[in-house]
Amino acid sequence: MHYSGDSLQQWRRELRACVPDVFPAYFRLSLPEGAVSRSELDSLLHLVIDQAAFAEALRTASTQKTPTGVSKVRGLLERIMDHMADELDVGHAQPVISALLDMGDELLLSTDQLRGLFDFGNESRVTRIVYHLLKKVAPGQRTPLLLKAIEHGQALRCAQYLIGWLVGEVEKAAKGECESLVSEADVEQLKSLWCQRVGYCSQQAQFIEHPALAVLLSGWRHLGGEEETKAWWQQASETDQGLLRLIVAFTSESTSQTFGEYAVRVNLRVNPKGMAFYGDIDEMAARVQGLLSAGKVPEAVAPAAKQFVIECARMKEGKDPDGFGFDDD
Repeated sequence: MHYSGDSLQQWRRELRACVPDVFPAYFRLSLPEGAVSRSELDSLLHLVIDQAAFAEALRTASTQKTPTGVSKVRGLLERIMDHMADELDVGHAQPVISALLDMGDELLLSTDQLRGLFDFGNESRVTRIVYHLLKKVAPGQRTPLLLKAIEHGQALRCAQYLIGWLVGEVEKAAKGECESLVSEADVEQLKSLWCQRVGYCSQQAQFIEHPALAVLLSGWRHLGGEEETKAWWQQASETDQGLLRLIVAFTSESTSQTFGEYAVRVNLRVNPKGMAFYGDIDEMAARVQGLLSAGKVPEAVAPAAKQFVIECARMKEGKDPDGFGFDDD
């Protein structure tokens, strides 16, 4: 027998013992610490008609951690999908979509993306909910709903992820591979509005603290905001604190494993290639090295600052930051 992913959603909705998330509850006689209970999920589903209450419930869940450090909101976002077909209808689309495209970026927690697995961040879980609710809306009402939610929302990364999803769908539809929820013209409207929103939000002091800043800047640049993006970077990097914050925003991780070893090493990366468009990399590296030598780099930022200088030096030697073995010692 073969069972699809839809079967798992149904079994989890019915709290069957065959579901890995549910199985322990039948034998421990209690839920594991941090697990999502059916009553918590039901409480959240009862709030889907109230945009503010629904958003606040998700914020609260994002602060509640399991023993492994993963937040409860990850599980709630996944469990909502189990009930999408039967318990959520077109009347819930506007409040839920508006809530998620307003506060969804507050749920972008690094702890909720599991290291070492083919896993995605919470922006993907938020987008799945928005997308499937959008399918319940009449075709002519979908784009107006999204335009209004994006115009008044603060979730730039979640909106960017959703637009990217819709763009891919429109491209497949043009090849006859599927049907798209919105038209190509609608997608162009969404992209234009998103760029306007990023430009507006970039004027706010807290924009530089966004958890997905590097991805936002790249999207803003590629969707036509090249000069605006570069100008924002130049202004933000004028201060030493601003430059260091930008470097931290471009940090990532890679994994490596030596032949014969069982352990996998996690390596901090700060790829200079991603910052080359915005300014002179060598000049940035010299500034950062000067700050390190003077002891003016906060301890929390020092690993990223040191790695940035190292990778700039390797790049100057002709090594490709995207090449195999670039981060090997």
